[in-house]
Amino acid sequence: MYNSTFNRYIEFLKDDTKSKILNIYPDEIIINNTFQEGNSQKVYVNRFERDKKAREACLKHFGYNCQICNFNFKDVYGNIGTNSIHVHHIVPLAKVAQAYKVNPIKDLIPVCPNCHLILHKKDAPSIEELQQHFKHKAPDKLLVTHKNS
Repeated sequence: MYNSTFNRYIEFLKDDTKSKILNIYPDEIIINNTFQEGNSQKVYVNRFERDKKAREACLKHFGYNCQICNFNFKDVYGNIGTNSIHVHHIVPLAKVAQAYKVNPIKDLIPVCPNCHLILHKKDAPSIEELQQHFKHKAPDKLLVTHKNS
């Protein structure tokens, strides 16, 4: 059934004078209260090959702490978090658009999933800008404090 916001919207549309001010936003209109997920759909994308050895060399050099916020999965989750971290391509492979010889220390950087998400946003801050964001945060203002390794 329609919710009250939708009903108010319908009444607004029926009003010929249109003089009423109605505080309805499109995201408030819910046709029904059910949500459906799990439908299958074929998607064709380009997948860029990654060299496992480059990842290993990057992590051997930098370690498993996020190089932006210092998050360490093992410190927070215990043994199940051992050796868990994303490795970010400083220049995205999609922008390179061809095979190239990767330098694991200059071209790759370990980052936690949260920082990785921010680095891939449209108009994302640079790695340095994101690092500065965390340098200005007091340790008690971070959601999770980390042991220094």
